[in-house]
Formats: sequence, C-alpha cells, structure tokens
Amino acid sequence: MAYHHRGCAQSDNDKAIADFSEAIRLDPKNWAAYYNRGGLYGRKGEYDKAIADFTEVIRLDPVYKNRAISYGTKDDKAIAAIVVFTEAIRLNPTNPELYKNRAIAYRKIGDTAKSASDEKKTRELKK
Repeated sequence: MAYHHRGCAQSDNDKAIADFSEAIRLDPKNWAAYYNRGGLYGRKGEYDKAIADFTEVIRLDPVYKNRAISYGTKDDKAIAAIVVFTEAIRLNPTNPELYKNRAIAYRKIGDTAKSASDEKKTRELKK
C-alpha cells in the first residue's frame, strides 16, 4: 500500500505510474492501483494501456462497471465507456448497439481505426 499511497501523492505522472506499477507487482489484486495508473495513462494519451488497466479493474471489482462513466475527464469517460462496452460485447456479441456505442467512444479518444471496425461490425449485425 505504501507504493500506492506514494503514487497518489506524486506530482510527476511518470513517477506515479512507476509507483502504481510497483504496487501492482507486489499486490496484483490491488484494483485501485490499476484504476489510478489507468487514469494517468489516459491523461498521457496512452489509451491502450489505460483500457488494459481499466479492464483489469472491472475483472477485480465488477461493481466498477456501474460507476465507470461517472468519473474523470472526457477522455477518462470515453476510456471507461470502451471498457464497459467491451465487457458487454463479450457477454452479448451479437448486439449491434454495443458496437455502435463503443465506436463513438473510440472516436472520442481519436482511435479512428477501432471506431471504423466497430462501425463495420454494427452494420454487419444489423443485416
């Protein structure tokens, strides 16, 4: 927990990420360290890393799904939405609305390739 707490107190994002990473190495079930590190990755524009961390948060703390979109900046909300829609797609892969909504979230973070892929899948499922 010391690394996690120090990460929260850091003003340097890279040092905070290093502290959260060490906290995760020492306690791989520390969902809060993944959550905090994911937020910092999102602010740095490292969206794939942020999404991976938020996905791990949902795996470790499923209650997070219910509050994911209510936190953070516009990018944080888009990343959280991607994670939530990805999990929903895993559970219901034939629902075109889930792909459509995830495409919108990908567009918000500037990932046009993944957005286009989800838009294509939406069209395929609606046929």
